[in-house]
Amino acid sequence: MEFYLQTLTLDGTDGWTFQLDAGGGFVTRLSELNGSSHGWQLYHYDLASGELVSNLRMRFQFRGGSADERIDLDQISVVIVSGGTSSNDRRDVRRRRPRRRCGWRWRVRGADSAMPAAAVVRYYVVATDGTGQVATNPTGAPDETYSYIVGGRTVGLFFNTAGAFAGYTLFAPKHYTRTYLVNNDGRLVHTWDSAYEPGQSVYLLENGHLLHACFTQGALTGGGEGGRVEEYDWDGNLVWEFNYSSDQYMSHHDIRPLPNGNVLLLVVEKKSYAEVIAAGFDPGLLDLEVQQTGYMLPDSVVEVQPVGSSGGNVVWSWHVWIT
Repeated sequence: MEFYLQTLTLDGTDGWTFQLDAGGGFVTRLSELNGSSHGWQLYHYDLASGELVSNLRMRFQFRGGSADERIDLDQISVVIVSGGTSSNDRRDVRRRRPRRRCGWRWRVRGADSAMPAAAVVRYYVVATDGTGQVATNPTGAPDETYSYIVGGRTVGLFFNTAGAFAGYTLFAPKHYTRTYLVNNDGRLVHTWDSAYEPGQSVYLLENGHLLHACFTQGALTGGGEGGRVEEYDWDGNLVWEFNYSSDQYMSHHDIRPLPNGNVLLLVVEKKSYAEVIAAGFDPGLLDLEVQQTGYMLPDSVVEVQPVGSSGGNVVWSWHVWIT
């Protein structure tokens, strides 16, 4: 997949992301979120084998908002593949340059999953500002053109009613290394940056520090995303870090700060197939994945007492697997 893009008068973390959804949710494949401004550039992405599916979805997301900020997108091209072999026909999916403020989202979807290799499909994406416009094909567009519409606001504050809790919202977007604190007016209050994606929880402590579970992409897979916990002060300085990941165990998903200053971690523990059978499991009733991978990942909970700026002691634990 290829497309041309130019950015004008961006700053800060303004920019764009190109995302694909092969059935498990949208994942960022290409991005520029550093406020860089440049003329037209060609961007290229080769689809992974798992993305060669008939229901693949594609979208672009833009961040910004000032009246003078602008991102132009033009000439999205794809090579339609069949049986893992790409055709030599590269087709223009879109040739019009949208001139919209950053902060809008366009989504492009395939119109017919049964289209043959080298099929010609031209997409014209129509964006509106919630005024009730209807998606229509441009005058003179070929019969195989499909238009889609982004109706209404897609980012920012949607509503803030009297029933909303009078406080702040803390969130860490998946597959992104920045954590946000916003108020009920949708205004940004604070951010923290980490070298790691979330894995998957963040907590704001009473002293204003951020407790951040991290996704380390460690040796043990299949039990979730995690392996590390970090604590940052309000100014973004890393004041404590603790890694809990090996080829036999890994913290995952959620953490919980305790009143005594310790931290609870959810942890998966690796048990070999031989241990599973020895423990009395019926092989005929086991999940196929256990047989294929050769291990099971039962859960446990550990309580960690922070030590210094790096490290900690496990002072208590509870295990699903009892030996």
